[in-house]
Amino acid sequence: MYGWDAARQACPAGWHLASDAEWTALVNYAGGDEKAGKKLKARSGWSKNNHGTDDYGFSALPGGSAGGNGHYNLGYEGNWWSATKSSWYMKYDDEGVGRYDDAGYESSVRCVQD
Repeated sequence: MYGWDAARQACPAGWHLASDAEWTALVNYAGGDEKAGKKLKARSGWSKNNHGTDDYGFSALPGGSAGGNGHYNLGYEGNWWSATKSSWYMKYDDEGVGRYDDAGYESSVRCVQD
C-alpha cells in the first residue's frame, strides 16, 4: 500500500505510474467500465469466489486499501493509484471498474513500461 507521495515514486527507472488515460484505454479495451473488471481480475484470490477471467494477463488482485486505523477490504476490493491522484478500483461483487477522484487513502500501484 502506498500513500500518494510514495506512489509517485514507486515505479523503477524505465517505468511510470499509469495515467488516467492509460487506465481508460485499458478499461475500454477490456470491454468498458461495466464489464472490464471481470476480464482484468485474477482467476483466484477474490472473496466469495467472485474471481475474474484474467483474459489479458492483468491479474488484478484485491489488495484493499489502507489508511487511518488500518487496512480495509482485503479480498473484496482492489485499488490502484493513477498518476493524476485518482484511484481506479474493482470490487469482488461487480464486473466493472470504477474511479475515485483524489483518493485520500493508501492504494496499490501498477507501473507501465516507458
